[in-house]
Amino acid sequence: MEYYIPISRRLFEHQLWCEERIYSRFEAWLDLIQSARFEDTKQLIGNRFIEVKRGQILASLRFLAGRWQWSTKKVNSFLDLLIQDKMIIKETPKGTGQTVITICNYDKYNSQIIREETEKKQQGNTKETPRKQQGNKVNKDKKENNIGDSDESLVCGTSQPHAEHIDYSELVKFFNEETKGVFGTVRTPLSDSRKGMINARIKSYGKKTFADMIHRAYQSDFLKGQNKKGWTASFDWLIKPTNFEKVISGNYDNKNSRNYPAIPNGAKSREEQTDREILEYAAKAFGKDTVSSK
Repeated sequence: MEYYIPISRRLFEHQLWCEERIYSRFEAWLDLIQSARFEDTKQLIGNRFIEVKRGQILASLRFLAGRWQWSTKKVNSFLDLLIQDKMIIKETPKGTGQTVITICNYDKYNSQIIREETEKKQQGNTKETPRKQQGNKVNKDKKENNIGDSDESLVCGTSQPHAEHIDYSELVKFFNEETKGVFGTVRTPLSDSRKGMINARIKSYGKKTFADMIHRAYQSDFLKGQNKKGWTASFDWLIKPTNFEKVISGNYDNKNSRNYPAIPNGAKSREEQTDREILEYAAKAFGKDTVSSK
């Protein structure tokens, strides 16, 4: 196909792509394309399902800011730029706090080559014996069931090289001190499965967002047990992919208590104040030299 360079999605699992950094606008655009759904689905946000169609991304501005190491203001400006150039369409379903981003001309970025390969694979599968087909189904089910659980270390675990150092002892110390035992006390040394989960979250969202997740979780009355069942979150629950995303997206924020402190001198806006606070938390958890200030 002319003017196309086919890129494997495995590229976005490579340690160079997963390296913590401040994204360029091109990297952010490429990230949106590769993050878009390739088929229609539904995602549970709070107590309602949100329909996400092919070529769409469901995410909060705060989530994208943490992922790209930007401020939410910069994310919003970038999305507005893409809207002006008719590259995306943006909408916010009422009561979700999430943004649905539609990639315009999504099929142009997912060429016919991909569909042809899929069709060939499907045709090949029809020639397999029933026993082999059943075996493939079992293997597929096992893979799907492992997503988001402790076996995630097989994909993003400590056995793979990482572009950045994580001091797990300092992170555990930070978690225990910040949460004051509400979510249980985490002991060291951490298991390989826990390290794999932590690595996966940091590779996807960055250290600032990981530290912010801990802070937001501790501020949540619901996660601390003030719910009908008296259930309390745990460290392992918080670092699972679906739960992590819900926490940083604000799904568990206290709805009726938003007591913001006064904006300190030097901060130009509430947003800048929040960014500074998150940076301070991240510096405590990972060290000042390992967290970007931008």
